[in-house]
Amino acid sequence: MGCPDILDTKGRAVELPTLRPASEQAAEDRQHVEASANRAALHALVEMPDASQQDFATAVGCSKSSVNRRLRSLGKERLLEHVLDKWTITEKGRRAILQ
Repeated sequence: MGCPDILDTKGRAVELPTLRPASEQAAEDRQHVEASANRAALHALVEMPDASQQDFATAVGCSKSSVNRRLRSLGKERLLEHVLDKWTITEKGRRAILQ
């Protein structure tokens, strides 16, 4: 949606993002999808400990940059450890797979 009061350098109305509230069900669905993707990444790491991030991306079904973000996120949660340029699953990560 554009706003006639906000113009770009060429005098055109700028498209503004429109935020819409998400339903509670949609939010829960996104959380479930995210948790499933995290578990899939942990499983892939257990099954292919020496694989590259591209291999993980193929196994999980997402882009390499998404895998990188996911690995860093799981590292912050202490489900993974990054040592000597290699990601390894922690004991906490192994327990998370079983839940």
